Amino acid sequence: MKQEKYIGHIEAYKERFVVESDSRSSEKHPDRNEDAYFCTSDGTLGVFDGLGGHAGSEVASELVRNYCRDALAILDTNCPPEIAESDLKNVLLDAQSALIDTYPNTEVATTAIIAKSFQDPERGHAYMVFAQSGDSRAYVLRHGVIVFETVDHSRLTSVLPLTDQLAIQQSLDEARYYHEFPADSMLVTYAQYRNIVSSCLSSDDHKETDIRTYSVELQTGDIVLLTSDGIHDNLTTQEIITSALGDDGNPQLLVDRALERSRQPKDITMTLDGKSVKARNFRSKPDDMTAILLRYEP
Repeated sequence: MKQEKYIGHIEAYKERFVVESDSRSSEKHPDRNEDAYFCTSDGTLGVFDGLGGHAGSEVASELVRNYCRDALAILDTNCPPEIAESDLKNVLLDAQSALIDTYPNTEVATTAIIAKSFQDPERGHAYMVFAQSGDSRAYVLRHGVIVFETVDHSRLTSVLPLTDQLAIQQSLDEARYYHEFPADSMLVTYAQYRNIVSSCLSSDDHKETDIRTYSVELQTGDIVLLTSDGIHDNLTTQEIITSALGDDGNPQLLVDRALERSRQPKDITMTLDGKSVKARNFRSKPDDMTAILLRYEP
């Protein structure tokens, strides 16, 4: 089964939401995109990144994409957040069961981040629910700042409290070079191995899957952004914000800037304290790149 190839694909829907998307194959394998995604006019989104090193993982991201898209479409959207979070968690668990049933003798795996808008029947507010396994991410941007982001399932930090995991993730996302971290901190090690995930959706039924769920109340003008790691591994937090906000902000710009960064050399000569030194650029990473940007405009 061949993964559908998305290049420079932009869609826009106008109801309560304006949704745009872009996904492109890695320049290492331009004929095969291991990312898959969907986005709909009712505020239902998903990004799935087939794990590198697992042969045929592009079929895992495609299968899980198709399953989640269909399962999310039939959910009751008029319910409280605790029910919605449980529903989205079950969608991912059922998608993993579909992987196991379809590929019982072959290990294929994918990360997943799904999102859907709901209405709270008691408060009357719209809110977005996210369910995640792996390091594909969701952000909510409000008034020019990130007010929410999911936390990657990182193997090196998985034993830490979630608040500490988020703090480490945010510290990594502010930097481009190893020398920006304190010499005696663990951040260099975390940066080197940040792509090793502690959870994913896999056809190996012996692996335990951890699924995190979140809910965020929406306000007019909020931007919901979903990205595969090809975006947020290449771009810093500030670069993501500036690429997503404003009249020119869109997912195509995010992918363009991430692609430009991925082409940069790992070692860059720069001047530090009046001396010419070689700086190690840990953000240059060729990869499949996917971004979905939703604006809430009720």
